[in-house]
Amino acid sequence: RVWLIAHAGRRRFLNAMSDLIESLRKAMSDSGLVYSGKIIPDGSIHRFDCDNESGESSWYVAHSSDRFMAAAIGCWRRGVNYTWNSCNGAPMSPEEKAELNSFVADAKEKRRTAEEKLHFEAKTRAQKILSEAEVVSAHPYLTKKKVELHGEARLVKSGDFKDCLILPLRDTQGVLHTAEFIAPDKRFGKEKNRDKSL
Repeated sequence: RVWLIAHAGRRRFLNAMSDLIESLRKAMSDSGLVYSGKIIPDGSIHRFDCDNESGESSWYVAHSSDRFMAAAIGCWRRGVNYTWNSCNGAPMSPEEKAELNSFVADAKEKRRTAEEKLHFEAKTRAQKILSEAEVVSAHPYLTKKKVELHGEARLVKSGDFKDCLILPLRDTQGVLHTAEFIAPDKRFGKEKNRDKSL
């Protein structure tokens, strides 16, 4: 009998968690981030491709308790960045409001830490790709557009951006914040610190 009670409680918890996750998914969809993949409310930053897209330009950080869920949601491609919680608009007691405010504040701090880590990783990767790229005097994309090669542009010889030009963008102190990649026929992608300092 004790096992049955515990099992029933566990089932109610999982059902409630599933409802919270689907509420978050709907909020993401309402902002244009349609995503049918798994959502994990573990406090870590998760990058993902929206359905029918590629490049992992969207992300979320979700946190949950036994009663609440809060999340930070964003997309660098669309310029989306906002927070959400499962009690949006619902009536709450003062105690529930205090608990939720504390929960959301903790979620925002974890998001900030996660974003700083993600920015550092992207910046480090861009620096590594740039250091391994080769100096070139021409590129098919530039020939097609009839423009000359200027600045610090180099040719990537291997990896995901093979045969692309890498264009590092730096601030006035020379610190790398953005690296754009141009394929022989079109703009290909970015490795960016999205805190725009340029």
